[in-house]
Amino acid sequence: DLQTPSDEEYMEQRQEHIHGNYSSYYTYRNPGVGVSTDARLALLREDLFKGRKCLDIGCNSGDFTRQIASQFGCRYMLGVDIDERLVAAAWCGMSREGFRNALLSDSTVCFRREDFVQDEHDDSGGYDTISCFSVAKWIHLNHGDEGISAFFRKVHSLLKDGGVFVLEPQPWHSYKKNKASSEAARVNFSAIKLRPEAFGDYLVSTVGFRGCEALGAPDASTCASDGFVRPILILRK
Repeated sequence: DLQTPSDEEYMEQRQEHIHGNYSSYYTYRNPGVGVSTDARLALLREDLFKGRKCLDIGCNSGDFTRQIASQFGCRYMLGVDIDERLVAAAWCGMSREGFRNALLSDSTVCFRREDFVQDEHDDSGGYDTISCFSVAKWIHLNHGDEGISAFFRKVHSLLKDGGVFVLEPQPWHSYKKNKASSEAARVNFSAIKLRPEAFGDYLVSTVGFRGCEALGAPDASTCASDGFVRPILILRK
């Protein structure tokens, strides 16, 4: 017989992914193909990553992080994620793909478990490029306007002068779909005043970035759903 989960079990399952830490995210985003055909790669430019020390926040299972490092030739790429299971999967992916052999000898890719919002980050001299793909919404829902503002300031502080912040924010209608993912998200959603469409202006006028460039959004025909047609912003320190 089919068993209906109890209310407690249902809440545990729902809260398991309150940070957007889905284990099959890239399978859903790139169904039947693979991350090498991720439509975002066509928007990103080599000069943003080539020969640069990079940090990818919210790397999930590391598929897109590894692809960026390989395709654009990062000197160093660190991927961090709040979910230790996804970080373990990222390391397994390195081994499974023989990834170390595919990279240039002077390139390094590694992963570690870290709650970037709340944990202290050892910047080891700062970064040339920091990326955040499809994660800002979860930070915003879990920590509110104050939390997303603190996140942006932390990113700015970790960038070297002349460094770039690559940001893929989720649209407001996406927030609405996930506002009930936790009690904190429900409370924070109702109090949000800084909408994602205003991030670019806010990062320049308040956080201190010198300018914001919009790379555009992937072609809808190349995405699994319209929900993945999101603009990518480039902000320079």
